[in-house]
Amino acid sequence: MTLHDAAMYRFAQWWTRGVRSGFGYAQVWSATRRRGTGLYRLELVRALVWAGVIPFVLFCAATFDVGLSLLLIGIYGLQVSRIAVRRGVARAHSWQFGLFAVLAKFPELQGALTFGWRAIIGGARTAILYK
Repeated sequence: MTLHDAAMYRFAQWWTRGVRSGFGYAQVWSATRRRGTGLYRLELVRALVWAGVIPFVLFCAATFDVGLSLLLIGIYGLQVSRIAVRRGVARAHSWQFGLFAVLAKFPELQGALTFGWRAIIGGARTAILYK
């Protein structure tokens, strides 16, 4: 039912959905952090690490040592493998799921940063629509 209901056939639709997820994570975290619960904090940290910190370190490493940058790129491959194995390698589409689970951190970070930027400049902080 999810495949039918989502009706996403283009990468841009999937990306926008990821941005909306990241925006939602940041919105809920912002609303619940003062109460001590801080929902979706881990999702935000994961997006920041996988889509922000590691690429920044990779960029810095590439200016000094190509071998180190290749090692850092390998971290993404290991994460995809870890997710695929945990999901069950024999299951259909486990590797695709792993790849897109890692790749999803980039639009999630974009959405979280969009929420943060709108909070700073005082813009609309309502949900992003993707359809």
